[in-house]
Amino acid sequence: MDRDGKNRGLRFIGVTFNIDDRKRKEDELKLINRKLTEQNALLESMNMMLQSLATSDSLTGVANRRKLMEMGASEVQRALRFNQSLSLLIVDIDLFKRVNDTWGHMTGDLVICAVAEACVQCVRSNIDIVGRIGGEEFAIILPQTDYTIAGRLAERLCSAVAARQVAISDSALLSCTISIGMATLSSSCDSFKQLLIDADQALYLAKDAGRNCVRGKCV
Repeated sequence: MDRDGKNRGLRFIGVTFNIDDRKRKEDELKLINRKLTEQNALLESMNMMLQSLATSDSLTGVANRRKLMEMGASEVQRALRFNQSLSLLIVDIDLFKRVNDTWGHMTGDLVICAVAEACVQCVRSNIDIVGRIGGEEFAIILPQTDYTIAGRLAERLCSAVAARQVAISDSALLSCTISIGMATLSSSCDSFKQLLIDADQALYLAKDAGRNCVRGKCV
């Protein structure tokens, strides 16, 4: 401010700035940041989807064979390290080829999904691991589960599947059964591969016994 001899104000001197350009740039930066945030969220979602596709069975949503083998090896090592029980069930749909030959592969897929759902519903969601290891074959890893408890669960699963009816048309329902081979870890078995072999041998015993039953081997 300029003043006269009596200290009265004569005029103000100031500088003005046009902030329109700065405001426009700030808005552009906000828009860019918002788009980057949206793109990062999309990339994260796609990565999660890709990871799921790499580890899950595309038909049933349970673990695929590769993921099951990885988790099985890890669970066996943990059980041996901490001297814990661990059991394995191999589940096979009885006479599945007949289902495909009679009703077609789409009906076969419905049956596979129904059995997978029964497996998931019968186990502990945060502990046990269900995986599809073949066309009509599943494996269930049961950490901290001894031979007796695993056998009870297997019997419940057999009953649950036999009680299910799969709608194959508006007027037709299809029932199926499963056979289960069971093996339980002990100090004489130190690999998931051997546990699979033992459970698979027990599965053949279940098939020979007439299907729709459980047979086991305590390793």
